Amino acid sequence: MKRKKTQLLMIALVLGALALIPAVQQVKAEGLNYIYIDPNGNVIGTDKIQRNGDVYTFTADIVGSCIIIQKDGITLDGANKILSGVSTSIGIGISLNGRSNVMVKNVRIQKFKHGVQLDSSTKCRLYHNQIVDGDKINGFGIYLLNSSNNTLFHNKVEKGSISGYRYGVFLDNSSHNKVSTALFRATAPMTTASGYIF
Repeated sequence: MKRKKTQLLMIALVLGALALIPAVQQVKAEGLNYIYIDPNGNVIGTDKIQRNGDVYTFTADIVGSCIIIQKDGITLDGANKILSGVSTSIGIGISLNGRSNVMVKNVRIQKFKHGVQLDSSTKCRLYHNQIVDGDKINGFGIYLLNSSNNTLFHNKVEKGSISGYRYGVFLDNSSHNKVSTALFRATAPMTTASGYIF
């Protein structure tokens, strides 16, 4: 009997202690919602992306949200719709972290600190995206971090003091990436430095 009371008391103490621990929540940029394509291929956080097999297509403009892709081997087709953030000083429009063989195409991305970021990703393709109205102080239109063997083809990135990013494409510890037929529109003088495409 005494042993049961001790066990019940221990359980009560553990449960009480757990109740005091605040719930862990993902830190969200102020005012920015998150849309996920999760590892199982589910779209979470919007009804404006339709799935057909491994192809995910925008059905309307998406405003006030960013997209985090957590599944390999898919295509995200913006269908020339807009993905817009809430401020040029926060958020990443489309984030691929540790991804392989993902294509992002036909997305018009605006109002994010960084337009698209590939972190530790390989064999991904960015095709025919338009990335404008970003962070003019520290923003990257396309940011590759620890990423290799990716292809950036026919993307338009605006750079400059009026409506563009500070750097169009920035490579950080990234190698064997291909950039071809990109259109960079500069509204301010361009400078070149190690790691920057422009």
